[in-house]
Amino acid sequence: MRGVPYEQDEKDEALAIYAEHGPAEAAHRTGIPYNTIRQWSRVAGLTAPNYKNAATPEHRKRLSILQAETAERLYVEANQLLDKMYEPTVEKKAISYAALGTYEVAEIERDSPTFSEQKNIMTSAAIAIDKAQLLAGEATDRSERIDPVKARERVEKAFDELAARRTA
Repeated sequence: MRGVPYEQDEKDEALAIYAEHGPAEAAHRTGIPYNTIRQWSRVAGLTAPNYKNAATPEHRKRLSILQAETAERLYVEANQLLDKMYEPTVEKKAISYAALGTYEVAEIERDSPTFSEQKNIMTSAAIAIDKAQLLAGEATDRSERIDPVKARERVEKAFDELAARRTA
């Protein structure tokens, strides 16, 4: 920590850079901590430049094309991952011979990936699909609205079913 208050001209310089280039550049150029500059900017009522709006139309178009291509690739990769869910696989396992100080790699053939591997495949596919949807501007979550009366009826039905199972 510096421990000494900054001079007004130091603040002015940092805020001028902030207004034109943003907080990271202001911190880099002046050596004043990022959070200090952000705090000063809030007090001064300044906002950092909006770089998304500052991009040229050609740049925005290129980014849009790249996003679409990346989204498509993620969908393809997710499908390829899902195809591997039940394919035969070879697991490589290290077998250690501690007394000899060596090891060897054994190959174990399986009809399909282990449950843990399938879980990892599904997680990876789900993340790829979520990111593809995000890049494509599609929804990445879902919320439902149900009638409170119907919701209560469903909960009561579930409790009745559980109670019936316990007494049976």
